[in-house]
Amino acid sequence: MFAGCNSLKSINISSFKLSSATSIDSMFMNCYSLEYIDLSSFRPFTLTNMGSAFYNCKSLKSINLNNFYTSRVTSMEHLFFNCISLTIINLTSFNTQDVQNMIGMFENCFSLTSIIFGNNFFTKEVKFMDSFFSHCHSLETINYSLTITSSITNLTAFFSDCYSLTFINFNNFDTSRVNNFNYMFQNCYSLNNVNISKFKFTNNANTKYMFTGCYSLTSLNFDNFVSISLTYDGMFFNCPNLIYLNLSFVSSAGSYNPFFNGNISSNGTLILSARLFQDKEKYLKIPTNWSVYKI
Repeated sequence: MFAGCNSLKSINISSFKLSSATSIDSMFMNCYSLEYIDLSSFRPFTLTNMGSAFYNCKSLKSINLNNFYTSRVTSMEHLFFNCISLTIINLTSFNTQDVQNMIGMFENCFSLTSIIFGNNFFTKEVKFMDSFFSHCHSLETINYSLTITSSITNLTAFFSDCYSLTFINFNNFDTSRVNNFNYMFQNCYSLNNVNISKFKFTNNANTKYMFTGCYSLTSLNFDNFVSISLTYDGMFFNCPNLIYLNLSFVSSAGSYNPFFNGNISSNGTLILSARLFQDKEKYLKIPTNWSVYKI
């Protein structure tokens, strides 16, 4: 409706009759100059598609979504993509019970420091969530116990380039069907502790560069996991402060390049399964001063 109105700075839609609208796909796409949107009076009870609604609204600093009705929405793909000036998003009115697609929902929200989720922010039907928080450079914590359900198979680049992120609550993460973790925590520079004890990896799961560039990460423990085979090219590439790693759950390697390449600590402790210990010289390229133990 307003896509490409790149000189539009503000808009009042309180008098619009949109109660029967089914889609606001790309509604404000590329409204580069838009700084404020008030959609609190916008209650389209038949709405099913919000994909790219605020895509590339680079100047958007504030958005009022109070009372926004989303109970029938199935797509929120790239909803706030490249809203580089937004600092806070309040989604307490959102009911996402039917949403299936959340790819890149907050991707490239460089200035975002806070997302307020409500009790009805569900992901039980979501199948696609890759790049969900990708490039949220200023986001420091995700305290909301974001639920990842067994319907999700792809978490590629989920937190990629979240430079300031220090804490993530993984209590409700169900990764039992996820087969792609590639780049999930790439360049999370400030993350020093990742509790993924509840993660489950499918056999031959892809974890390519999963933790690459996690400069502050000191330890990772996978010892609660089942014995599986992984594909993990460069999984710990450029983790210079990583000094403890328990990989005893990995029974064998799928296919991988050495994951101890790049900038890595000169001293550390590595726990391996018997099979991986057998192949360590061939694949792992373990630094000379690391202590290696077999379980």
